[in-house]
Amino acid sequence: MAHDVRKNRDHPSEIEFYRGHSNKEWRLTPSIYRQYLLGFEEALIDEFIRRRPNEFLESDGLFNIVAKMQHYGLNTRLLDVTENPAAALYFACCNDYHKDGEIFVFQPSLDDIPNNTVLNLILEFYIRRANDYGVFDVKAYYDQISMKYKRKDVEMAFFYISNGYYCFARPKIISERILRQSGSFMLFTNEVCPTENCQKEKCIHRDTEMCQKDRIARDVKERLKTLKIRSTLKDYTEPQINFAQEGRRFIVKAENKKDIICELQTIGINKSFLFPELGNESFDIMDDYLTRLRLKDMES
Repeated sequence: MAHDVRKNRDHPSEIEFYRGHSNKEWRLTPSIYRQYLLGFEEALIDEFIRRRPNEFLESDGLFNIVAKMQHYGLNTRLLDVTENPAAALYFACCNDYHKDGEIFVFQPSLDDIPNNTVLNLILEFYIRRANDYGVFDVKAYYDQISMKYKRKDVEMAFFYISNGYYCFARPKIISERILRQSGSFMLFTNEVCPTENCQKEKCIHRDTEMCQKDRIARDVKERLKTLKIRSTLKDYTEPQINFAQEGRRFIVKAENKKDIICELQTIGINKSFLFPELGNESFDIMDDYLTRLRLKDMES
């Protein structure tokens, strides 16, 4: 699969990200939204910092702080992806052996990958800038940061904020696990609409006659005058991802999963490699010997 994808790259400036999950029915939405915790986003982050202040240094920037929290299991608006297709294939096969797995492939341009400043600006807006009623003053934030940061960084941050698009985010290599998994993230932004708390299904689709969103100005400054930030995140699993977001999908059949896991083992892609914590080494050893026992029983 990886060879076919790579040879079809349109341009050498593209980079590939992969998302593998073991059940094709799962959605492309981050854990904080799946668990209905988006309204507690700031509180979750502040509580983690309160408990382990020395682990989360302000100098690392908000994005790397949140990435580290995601790494340790906190629900965030980040969704794990990898730059290693073999790792994505492992995650598509390692569980739910009675279900088909799925792999998403994304090929953005390297120029579209935000730097840490842009990522920090995006997260600062969502995590720190809502008022007591959960309302975001997007125009005030734009005016404020325009005086402090480079124009190109501000414009890129507000391209994602004002359109409600996700972006890809590459963190610091903060752990051996991220290094081995070639880990990166999709950073999800909130949906937008001129009508606050709009519940219309059509608002998640662009260029439809039934959606007020289509009448928002394209120019960022004009757009911000009428824009409202909704307390929802998009689901990018639907087929339009193949076109609008340049994603591709591959199904991994349930009956092939165990054979694929065995093949990945031969090139060193297993749980103890991808999750180098000591306990996972013991699981791999046990799985290896349990497999030997099963084969021995079949032969006898």
